[in-house]
Amino acid sequence: MQILTLAALAAVAAALVAQSPAPARTLRLPDTSYEYANATLPAHFQSARGLDNTPEDNPITDAGATLGRVLFYDTTLSANSTTSCSSCHRQQHAFSDPNRVSRGFDGRHTDRHAMNLTGLRYYPPGRFFWDERGGNLEDAVLLPIRNPIEMGEDPARLPRKLAAATYLVPGSRRPVAPYPELFRRAFGDPRITEARIARALAQFLRSLVSYRSRFDEGLARATSDADGFESFTRQENRGKALFLRNCASCHLESQDSLFALLVPANNGTELHPLSSDGGLGDVTLNALDAGRFKSPTLRNVEVAGPYLHNGSLATQRPTSPVRRLTPTRPRRTIARCEQARAMSPRHGRAGVRVRRHGRGAVTTRGRGRARNTSCRPAARPACFGLRPSRSTSARTTTSSRRGTERRSPRRPCSRRATRRGPWATASSA
Repeated sequence: MQILTLAALAAVAAALVAQSPAPARTLRLPDTSYEYANATLPAHFQSARGLDNTPEDNPITDAGATLGRVLFYDTTLSANSTTSCSSCHRQQHAFSDPNRVSRGFDGRHTDRHAMNLTGLRYYPPGRFFWDERGGNLEDAVLLPIRNPIEMGEDPARLPRKLAAATYLVPGSRRPVAPYPELFRRAFGDPRITEARIARALAQFLRSLVSYRSRFDEGLARATSDADGFESFTRQENRGKALFLRNCASCHLESQDSLFALLVPANNGTELHPLSSDGGLGDVTLNALDAGRFKSPTLRNVEVAGPYLHNGSLATQRPTSPVRRLTPTRPRRTIARCEQARAMSPRHGRAGVRVRRHGRGAVTTRGRGRARNTSCRPAARPACFGLRPSRSTSARTTTSSRRGTERRSPRRPCSRRATRRGPWATASSA
């Protein structure tokens, strides 16, 4: 009897909690609106003005971007009022997600990484998302709201929800509904519509421009970006020179400040024809677009990881093509070479007699039958700088990069190479 009474009390308490209204949220807006519309950009951003995709019917205004900012951080836009745009696009991480994939309103995960939202304003094609399925920013901001995994809400229901949403405002003892007044300031009347929600969000996102980095400070004091920056260390200036020599042809094309690709590109990570993410090709149904993705800006890249459309790179270091393309020896070859070196006279073990046969073969006797442990390591390919010479002795290799001979100590492994196809393989002497 007592157990039933406790269970009934628990059920009543749960019902009361479910029926009780949620605690009112607090909305704090600055007394003077931030300058979203007339931000003073550095002089080197002049080349980016021709890349602006802001439409004539939705220019950035201070009141409109303020409304968009409130909407960006409001969880009311999701079906169960638990997820906002900022849940996946976090400001401290360059408006991207520090996780590989994002978690939706009901606990399910997205299939791609939440990309960096900085500099969306300066992208001439005016298309958005990794696969560019968003035709313009005003349409793109509604797709995550409508997505059944991300926010799961019907945008047509938002005007009624926002009109009824209440917040605690400084100076007021009771919750008030702030959205009608915010829409009046932004658009002239308090009417809340789906189109106005999209326009306000687009204005706020276009205002997210990074232009106060140490690079901007150094470029403002230099004649060109090719000069050494006084505010940079020697290593940073060397890194900048390497970037301008090897990376700027894509990431600084037709501009000198955005560090963004102006067209989708293939990063080489989606190679399987059936299981790979098609990217832009899944939208255009063009085989030439398979594996191509929109590339976000490199600004704030230090805090924007993980990287790529699938978040597969946690840091920037593995993205180096040299690391991905450098060949390695087969494991079997390494094991045989290590075995022969361990049995050489220098590293011999007690009770094991070692006899050499030429330069590459070693026969061991002692415990068990005699074994030939000749090892044939694969030489490095010519395209990576070291090309084995056919005419040199077993102790000499030729470096094609420096054009000089390099003497190496005699080892039990053969260093004499023969050419077989595009790769050089070694044979025992």
